[in-house]
Amino acid sequence: MEAKSRLGLHLSKSLVSVLGGAKPFYTLSDLDRHSLLKMSGRGFGTLAAIGVEGRGPVGAISDLLAAYGELDRPPGFDMVAAVPEIFDTTDDVRTIVKSIEGAWDWLAGQLAATSKTDLVTTQGLVALASLLLAFWSVIVAQLDYKGSAEDPTKAQIEQIRQEIRNAANEAVRRDDDRERHIRSIDRPAPLRDEPDGRSQLRRTVFPDQLIRVRDTRGLWAYVEVYDYASNQPISGWISRARLRRRN
Repeated sequence: MEAKSRLGLHLSKSLVSVLGGAKPFYTLSDLDRHSLLKMSGRGFGTLAAIGVEGRGPVGAISDLLAAYGELDRPPGFDMVAAVPEIFDTTDDVRTIVKSIEGAWDWLAGQLAATSKTDLVTTQGLVALASLLLAFWSVIVAQLDYKGSAEDPTKAQIEQIRQEIRNAANEAVRRDDDRERHIRSIDRPAPLRDEPDGRSQLRRTVFPDQLIRVRDTRGLWAYVEVYDYASNQPISGWISRARLRRRN
């Protein structure tokens, strides 16, 4: 179950047993059957593969997988989440590209409205944009899509790719005063409500996410990270031992 550990999938023990062949399908609860139905989608499998193979931002992929097929999602995040879900229903490349364009239009607007020195939010938005391109590359390979160099679909994707590259370059532009408080981690770590290992888990933070330190208390740091599913940074406590200075 490499995907479970690397992508932070919260699967019940019963579902893991069924997936591993230790228990029959009929022993699953309705909730577990719903989870299994989501996991059977081509888009879900493609997203998971991108994460396991290290071809996309794991933090964003984890949030997308957790919200896969759900109805109650913020509008912008919903547009990004819809891209792999559309892959479950159609093989038409142009339809999929249209969904990618719609998601990128929203992301581009968010990036334009975000302060250039808000590295946590900017990096989170760029990570979602990078995931769109990673998903596109897998779609092309799976559909074995072939077109001429002048194909308008390829031109559209190349334009989006260049826009995302420019956004990424802007995101990593250094601001020495703010960079002093930016950290990263080298393996997934829990973000908690309180500076206590038994406190409620807010989310799992992944190595591809930037962390802004707001305060410290003993062995704990009060930090801010970008939460993809809510389209905004969230705060919580993380063990200081997990934090690393960025190179």
